[in-house]
Amino acid sequence: MSKRCDAAAVEGRVLGAVTLPGETASVGVFWRFVADIIGTYCPVESERVDDAVLLSSETVTNSLVHSDSRHGGVVTLTLSTSGAVLRVEVLDDGGKTTPTRCAEDALRVNGRGVFLVEALAKSSGHRVDAEGRLLSWFEI
Repeated sequence: MSKRCDAAAVEGRVLGAVTLPGETASVGVFWRFVADIIGTYCPVESERVDDAVLLSSETVTNSLVHSDSRHGGVVTLTLSTSGAVLRVEVLDDGGKTTPTRCAEDALRVNGRGVFLVEALAKSSGHRVDAEGRLLSWFEI
């Protein structure tokens, strides 16, 4: 039986944020941060906690691989709630491209991050701000 978070206790709050160097070594730190923060408010294991960690990892990895943050910049991940919805935002330095779903190919080794986010999140998207930074987000 899967238990739910007590969303009312944390409704409409920023649960936490972390900014790290735009290096692939930061991915593990990001996903542990997400797991720890969610674990504080949702102390039981559930598939939605696993989804949040997976999708955070995929979104951060996209930022670290594709954005200008990989050239000495930073990436910021923020977790917040609204009702029973958890929102994860990843802000990077932007780049030449924005997140897009790759063509489906059963033999493809990489390029499945956006597909996973679209498949598992309640909603998702991205926007580029006036300074060219990219904010990618999803909600579960």
